[in-house]
Amino acid sequence: MLARLALAVARRLSDERLAGLVDTVFVRTRRSFEEAVDDPRAAQLARLRSLLNENADTEIGRRLGFSRIDGFDAYRAAVPICTWDDIAPIVDRMIAGERGLLVSEDPFFYATTSGTTGRRKL
Repeated sequence: MLARLALAVARRLSDERLAGLVDTVFVRTRRSFEEAVDDPRAAQLARLRSLLNENADTEIGRRLGFSRIDGFDAYRAAVPICTWDDIAPIVDRMIAGERGLLVSEDPFFYATTSGTTGRRKL
């Protein structure tokens, strides 16, 4: 219902007014986006650091030393490329209810792949 109301209001606004409203509502998002476009390397490094910090206390984060990783080169040195077979046992433990293994957040959904390159995976 709220979405219908918002759509009805948006349709009555001129393009110029709608653009002004969007700029006002999303000013911080737009500013963040523009900063990321101006310096994508810094934006990617900030995102990497955020993910590492959020997941430093997971089993994998402790094992790989996420709290000590300070940049791209350190990440490449500490975090090996892995296959599904490498992480399948951990995902199985997560499905069984263990938390804090791969990510700090509680999973709310597990998707199944189509299995185009082998068996079906979660």
